[in-house]
Amino acid sequence: MKLLTLPWRAPRATLLPAAFYRRQWALLAVLAALFYAVLGDGRLDHWLAAFSFDPLSQHFPLQHNWWLEYVNHVWLKDVSIVIGVAALGLGVFGPRFGLDAEAARRWRLACAAMVVGSLSVSLLKQASPYHCPWDLLEFGGHAPYVPLLASLPAGVSAGKCFPAGHASGGFVLMALYFVYAGERPRLAQAWLWGGLAFGLLMGVGQQLRGAHFLSHTLWSGWVVWATMLAVNQLLGRR
Repeated sequence: MKLLTLPWRAPRATLLPAAFYRRQWALLAVLAALFYAVLGDGRLDHWLAAFSFDPLSQHFPLQHNWWLEYVNHVWLKDVSIVIGVAALGLGVFGPRFGLDAEAARRWRLACAAMVVGSLSVSLLKQASPYHCPWDLLEFGGHAPYVPLLASLPAGVSAGKCFPAGHASGGFVLMALYFVYAGERPRLAQAWLWGGLAFGLLMGVGQQLRGAHFLSHTLWSGWVVWATMLAVNQLLGRR
């Protein structure tokens, strides 16, 4: 019984040409330099965060907003988890229902990229000295601000808030680009830009709550995409 038939062509030597990866790594290098130049000193981050901060009450009024705290922070993350589980299911059980072996392999690879991308952000966050906006002195918290690549002052505990972990839950959906790339380019682009938009939406919600800066969100997307490129470049060969 073929319930999951899709118009896949015969497997090729590699899913995407080497030139694609060279262009992407070059783009990531340019973006890293741009992010550091524009956001490294924190001025733009602080300027944007000030719009959602109330200096009179010394807190972020939307920190416990129901839509941001539950819909954006919980429900949207659950949507991403469901899509990841569905990708795993297609990769493992798809051939039983008519999905060809090559398509199933791509779904398994996409699921692996999602897991590794999310884990990479989580590990970097746990090792990070940088604090969330609501923990900083200028936003009613207790910790001094530390620019990117700078060290914490003596006696200050690590903030573990960079890059943005929640936004990575949306960015990992970009992994589905590689499922369709080369075979169905419009659908591949839809997943790429959809995952990017989903991650930015989740990141902006956290920024409004005071949980992250803009740079935290953008670097999270950078790490996730770099991780997915590496996973597909290393494991995407037949």
